[in-house]
Parts: sequence; structure tokens; C-alpha cells
Amino acid sequence: MVTALLTLGAPGAASAATTPPPVRLYDYGIESYRTGASGTAVEAMLRNRLGRPTRVVESKGCELDSQAKPLRTVVWGNFSVTFERTPALRLRGWQIGHGVTSSRLRLPYGITTATPYRTAVRTIPRARTAWDDTFQIMTIRTSRGPHMLWWGEHADGRGRIEGITNDFSPCE
Repeated sequence: MVTALLTLGAPGAASAATTPPPVRLYDYGIESYRTGASGTAVEAMLRNRLGRPTRVVESKGCELDSQAKPLRTVVWGNFSVTFERTPALRLRGWQIGHGVTSSRLRLPYGITTATPYRTAVRTIPRARTAWDDTFQIMTIRTSRGPHMLWWGEHADGRGRIEGITNDFSPCE
């Protein structure tokens, strides 16, 4: 009986109604949530849109920073979101690491970890590149998104984008 009811609807109607919209990532935050927004609200929205995270990590923050606040990092595959406890949970930033980027995410300028580095440089408005000798990465920044950072592994710009973030925190 249940099967008969589902087949009476338009093809794909059941799945379209239950598929949440993709999550849009920005220089300033996630969807309409800006850095510093309620972490509880942001995490609830992400769980609703992306499902159960693959991992949640509670940490003391950067051990090199005496002013560091405790952090909560929630991970879905290669996408992670970091929250600070100040004492309330507050959105700090997001990062896309090496690997396949979920089709459930919309990234700035459409750049993903599948994008060739040189294509990213041509696509990102006002892109500025620089080799970071400390971290051994080739970075891309733009004045259009001052918190954004894209990076690759080769000084000559070969290869693909290896990571994307609006909160570069090398200590984590």
C-alpha cells in the first residue's frame, strides 16, 4: 500500500521534497550566518542540511597561543566548521581540505579541490598569488574576500587546489 502511494506522485517528487538546499559558503561565514554567530544555530542548520557529521573534535585551541579559546570542530568528509567557546559557542570559520568536495556545498567562485590551481587564479577576481615558505603552499587571496585563502602544493602553480578556508589557522 505504501509503495502504491509513492508511485502515484510525480517522478522524483518524494526525493525532491526531502532534499535540503545546498549549503553556501562565503568569505564572511556560512549562509546568512556571519563569523561570531551562534554556533548552536549554525551547527543545527548544517546537521539539517548535511546530515550527521563524520566527526566532532573538542580541543583546547592553539597551544602556541596563550589567549586561545577552546574549540569545537565539526567535520563532514573534507568539510569542517570550527566554533569557539567564548563562553557561548560561536562560529569561527570553515575549511575544505584535500579530497572530493561534497555536491551539497556551494563554494566562493565555484572553486573546489577539483579545480586546477591556474584555473582558480583566472577565476577568482583580483587574485593575488604568493608562495608561503613557512607552510610550503602556493596561496591565492583576493581583496574581494579578505578572509578567503585557497592553496596548492606547487610553487609553479601546477596541480589542483588543495584547500580552501575563510579562517586560516595553521595551529589547528
